[in-house]
Amino acid sequence: MFFVVVAFGTVFGGCSDVNTSTCTINTDCDDGNDCTIDACEGGQCAFETEPADAVCDGGAGVCDGAGSCVECNDGSHCDDSNECTVDSCSAANTCSQMPAPDGAQCTAGVCQSGECSEFENVFPCTDQGIRDAIAEGGGPHGFACEGSTIVATNGEIQIDNSVILDGLDNLIVDGQGRHRVFFVPTTVTAELRRMTVRRGRANESTPNSGGGIHNAGALTLTDVDVSGSSAFNGGGVYNEGTFALKDSTVSGNDASFPGSAGGIYNTGMVTVTGGAVSGNFSSFAGGIENSAGATLSMSDCLVSGNRAQSAAGIMNHDRAFASVTDCEVSGNDATTGVG
Repeated sequence: MFFVVVAFGTVFGGCSDVNTSTCTINTDCDDGNDCTIDACEGGQCAFETEPADAVCDGGAGVCDGAGSCVECNDGSHCDDSNECTVDSCSAANTCSQMPAPDGAQCTAGVCQSGECSEFENVFPCTDQGIRDAIAEGGGPHGFACEGSTIVATNGEIQIDNSVILDGLDNLIVDGQGRHRVFFVPTTVTAELRRMTVRRGRANESTPNSGGGIHNAGALTLTDVDVSGSSAFNGGGVYNEGTFALKDSTVSGNDASFPGSAGGIYNTGMVTVTGGAVSGNFSSFAGGIENSAGATLSMSDCLVSGNRAQSAAGIMNHDRAFASVTDCEVSGNDATTGVG
């Protein structure tokens, strides 16, 4: 690091017209050079040369590393060494770095908000891409979605391999109101991250449980929204295995008359940490139904705006265990058992 120290009214390093006999703040030491850092140190001025390719103080051009401001030309001097930004030089000779499109390929995965997100593999943002990622197993696997992308599924997707799928907040997996979206069989451990699962529908042939997701294995949802789905039991989710929701929402789902649990129907073990179960509808248990022998643990969450004839918020059966800690249960609507 190179400093030029100025004292007794003399400026070294080619600068002039600076009062340097004394200084109290950095602005007392302005040398008029856009490529030096001016500082007042111990009552004397010191000037540090800006590194090469730093933007000149005036905003036009870049520093050459020797204290001079030069044109940024075609953007070659504007490289910020980030493969997820687009570097350019404007007509006003000013460098700019704009985020690359979400889903653009980078060395470790795909770009998201100007940063490279690390994945084991990146698959096409399609129905087949999702199925191929599941067949690969392992992960986490990402998807090359260019911004928010709706993927209309051709049929129920079975997560029959232990895998982690990450939608980077861009992937919307849509059952089109025709079939369940995801089914997880026993022996499988899987995680879905940062995606939307919507408009699933379970019918008698699927069977009629879990419109959005039916889980019989071990499934974790992290920052996932399950919405707009329907079934006879568990409009959004039907769980008979081990199911964890972290900062996720189950909202706007319904269980058809005289079904149960518009949001989540649980016969196994469910853990909810953060997030919300809201705006779901059913004849019985608008939000969550915890059946006999099942376990439900909830913390730091919201159960609100659910509707049912009985138990709009949470229905907990005899011989079922439920623990609700630091959750808000409010604004639910039912004839009996509002909350």
